[in-house]
Amino acid sequence: MTRELLGPKTLEGLKAFQVDTVEYVFERMYGKDPVHKFLVADEVGLGKTLVARGLIAKVIDYQRAAGVKRIDIVYICSSADIAQQNVAKLNVTGQKVFSRATRLTKLAGDLHELKSGDVNLISLTPGTSFHLGDTTGQKDERALIYWLLVHAWGSMRLRHAGVFRLLQAGAGAEGWRRFVEGFWLQKVGHGKGHIDRDIADLFKKNVLAGEQQDRAAGSPTIRERFERTADRLRGKVRREDLRNASRLIGEFRKILAQSSVEALEPDLIILDEFQRFRHLLEEPVGEDDTRTLAQTLFNYESEDGHARTLLLSATPYKMYTLAAESGHDDHYKDFVKTTEFLLGAETKAFREELHSYRDAIVDLGNVSPDTLVRRKRAVERRLKRVMTRTERLAATQDRSGMLQTKSVSPGRVTTADAQSFVTFDEVSRKVGAADTVEYWKSAPYPLSFMDGYDVKRRLRDAASNPLLAPELASVIERGYGLLDPVALDAYEALDPGNARLRSIAADVLGTKAWRLLWMPASLPYYDTPRSDFSSPALRSFTKRLIFSSWQVVPQAVASVLSYEAERRMMLARDPKANAESRAKMRSLLQFRSAGGRPGAMSAFGLVNPSPALARLTDPLELAAILRGRKAKVTAETIVGLAEERVSKELRPYRKAAPQDGAIDETGTGRRRSCSTEPQTRTRSTPSTAGAMST
Repeated sequence: MTRELLGPKTLEGLKAFQVDTVEYVFERMYGKDPVHKFLVADEVGLGKTLVARGLIAKVIDYQRAAGVKRIDIVYICSSADIAQQNVAKLNVTGQKVFSRATRLTKLAGDLHELKSGDVNLISLTPGTSFHLGDTTGQKDERALIYWLLVHAWGSMRLRHAGVFRLLQAGAGAEGWRRFVEGFWLQKVGHGKGHIDRDIADLFKKNVLAGEQQDRAAGSPTIRERFERTADRLRGKVRREDLRNASRLIGEFRKILAQSSVEALEPDLIILDEFQRFRHLLEEPVGEDDTRTLAQTLFNYESEDGHARTLLLSATPYKMYTLAAESGHDDHYKDFVKTTEFLLGAETKAFREELHSYRDAIVDLGNVSPDTLVRRKRAVERRLKRVMTRTERLAATQDRSGMLQTKSVSPGRVTTADAQSFVTFDEVSRKVGAADTVEYWKSAPYPLSFMDGYDVKRRLRDAASNPLLAPELASVIERGYGLLDPVALDAYEALDPGNARLRSIAADVLGTKAWRLLWMPASLPYYDTPRSDFSSPALRSFTKRLIFSSWQVVPQAVASVLSYEAERRMMLARDPKANAESRAKMRSLLQFRSAGGRPGAMSAFGLVNPSPALARLTDPLELAAILRGRKAKVTAETIVGLAEERVSKELRPYRKAAPQDGAIDETGTGRRRSCSTEPQTRTRSTPSTAGAMST
């Protein structure tokens, strides 16, 4: 049967740079001199999942052409919820395929479905699929293990109460045995509802192999330990026996997971945002079952060839870090570990090329430019074999990335700034911290914001030193470079405290952008001649993008700017705003209930979502109507037309509503009639209910 190729159809929906990425990755994985592992490190938001989808389509076409009957795609990410969503997106066949988020230990019950399918999508999560530990797992996993042990050892010694107690874990005693005996028709067999024979045979083979290794090492076998613990659990249950039971269940789950990996036969493995579980990429040390399982999957090789592994991450290794930063992350070591996983046997050659390039840079005065360029290109060639990256700037025709470069005044350094540096530097020297000049240049009030940094940790430790503490207190009491809580509580003006931030504050706060509820529209539907949005300075106001390698910068910038914006808002409302007056201020929007009835709901109509009202007053539609009438499109004309349309819809209901009495502010929209005559109440239709309440 001839099948339609999936690749061309799938690639039609991708952008040009995404198609280029798919084609390049496929060529590197399946072309001349192929690699088995590849990293797509495209910048955030450039569609790495779409690239994976395109690659899946091409891999399916390739494997089908090679005569492969069953194609298994394994998708691994950190969250089961994300896995469930993305597996559906990665289904390029347009047909129902085996697509399930599962555990390795549950695959024995699903394998018959995999065997019956042409294309299978299996999603796994590191926490449940690889990290098994000594945990007892779920009830159906333990029932599955029971029947696999029957297959491996026979049922002669597995019928007594101690065996069921051993595998019971947290299940209820009464229903546990019935659950096990009714589990998948009580036997290993074929067909839907049964345990797959291949996994059962692999489980038996791995259990017996483990027993043989135990005997060779002179240790009790897992069967001997199992039978001894089960016999003890026939009588009085001891805590030590329960701990042994948990350990045995953990061992059986590892054997089951190992058997499941061997039975899975993966063709393509996708690791999405792998930096969140990068430990799986490293070679196991000692009895590290988690990494052993993962490496078995990544290095799977069948008669059809070696499985390919695609890594997706915008941040595949840590950014440049310094020793003084929190956590002491080693970005270079992280980079090397990632390349080791990708390059495999080529790692040694790459390290030599990398060291050669480094030596050329260090000895730049004695190395010719041609030599330096040659060594640099050798490193690049090696990396391009296993990784690619597209950045937003490269994805746009003019390489602008929709960004506009604007020169901002560098700002002025004040006397207070210099005094702040003197204080900061003196404190840093006294506590033995590294050079802090760059921190002072990048962030205001560093001693107030540098939580998690080496200098702040050392300062806290020094506070308990009876010799050093008085000296530090004397330096800090001068007050330079520290936020003054008394001044902040009194809502006094706060100097940005940093030359760079002073320029940003003037640029952002000086335009009165703090008065806007939202960003000005890039393509406004109508003019706003008498509003804050009409200001020339605000009409072109847009977001600012601040780059920094210091974690302290976002916190400091956000704190200082938001405080000053809030201060200006409060002073606009109350020129004498302070801590006492702020406490007395009432909220602008209050919704209360008294005695089960709504109260103070007069503003509710302003925030109550109303689909009917939204349809009547869609500003884009109203603007189009006004243009059709050759009328001016302004905020006033838009509001006028909206009032006309709403008034027209409400007209049928006005006749039935009371016309006298005070307005009811409980949110019902009715008047309280002063008359003693019975009031007529009307029921609003669904299409206008929202509009009426508003």
